[in-house]
Parts: sequence; structure tokens; C-alpha cells
Amino acid sequence: MEIRGLLRRHVRESNAIENIFVRKNHHLFTDHLSAAEFVVKSARDFRVLATPEDIHRILMERELPDAGKIRKVKVWVGLESKPRPEDIEKLMEQWKESLQQDLGGDYYLMPSQKERLAWHYHHWFEAIHPFVDGNGRTGRLILNNIRLLLGLPWLIVRYSKREKYYNSIRQWEAENKALFA
Repeated sequence: MEIRGLLRRHVRESNAIENIFVRKNHHLFTDHLSAAEFVVKSARDFRVLATPEDIHRILMERELPDAGKIRKVKVWVGLESKPRPEDIEKLMEQWKESLQQDLGGDYYLMPSQKERLAWHYHHWFEAIHPFVDGNGRTGRLILNNIRLLLGLPWLIVRYSKREKYYNSIRQWEAENKALFA
């Protein structure tokens, strides 16, 4: 499948996970596609990790007045409270520093280790939940940015597998509470 078709499929599935069902000419589709293309360009052309803020800004600029800006309010996912707004900047800095260190290492990783590394940083990002809205879609784009930088192919998280996906995030959070202490 050509890259644009793959990215369109990613956008449909990623939006569906968030219960967003829109036509391909709707801005929630086109902006998401633009953010996915930005991720591919960042990883393939420039070999850099796109910042979560830049991804979020492209993804949400027509949806949120503060697109790309760290949240200043408390948020919940279901009944679970996410980190306090005053802790987000520090948590994101730790996330970015750790990720840069892991991506910059000159050691060889097996494909399974690369997979685990990409999911680790995706789940960590989701646990921080730095934005008011759009964290899931941004996180799945970050997951793919990391995968591409590690030499792994683009991955589509399927709507039909969303419960398994959510359970993996919850399990990671339960196992990594110390990162938020």
C-alpha cells in the first residue's frame, strides 16, 4: 500500500477509536492526515522526532484555541484523573529527555526491543495526557514517529482492537506509577 493510502487508513482507524466518524473532506480528517504526513516527513526526511506540541498543533488547530499548548486544567479519562496541570511541564521534560537518550544510543536493538521501546513512550505520553483533547490521536502519531526512527514500519492501531489497546495503556500505568510520584 502506498504511504498516502496507509496514512488515510491510519486516520480513519485512529479517529474511530475516539468515536470520530467524519468524511475525508472534514477538517478532523484532513488535519489528522496533515499531522501524519508531518510525522512521516520528520522521521524519513529529517530523521528527527516531531515534538508532541507540533503534532498536536497541526492535528487540532481548527478544533482548539490552544492547540499545541500544554493544558492548564485538570482532565480525566473515564473516572481516572490524569496528572495535575502544574506537573505536566516537568513530566513532559522527563519524557522527552528519556526518549532522546534512548533514541540517541549507539547500541543495537532487536526488533522486539524496538517495539517495546516505541510502546513504552507511547503509553508514557498517554499517561501524562498533556493536552486538553487530542492526546490519543497525537500519541498514536508519536508512536509511529518513534517506530519510523527505529526503522520499524508504520502501525495502524485498529478500532476493532481498541479494548486491547486501552488495556495495554492501563497495564503500563499500573506498572509505572513511580514515574508520577
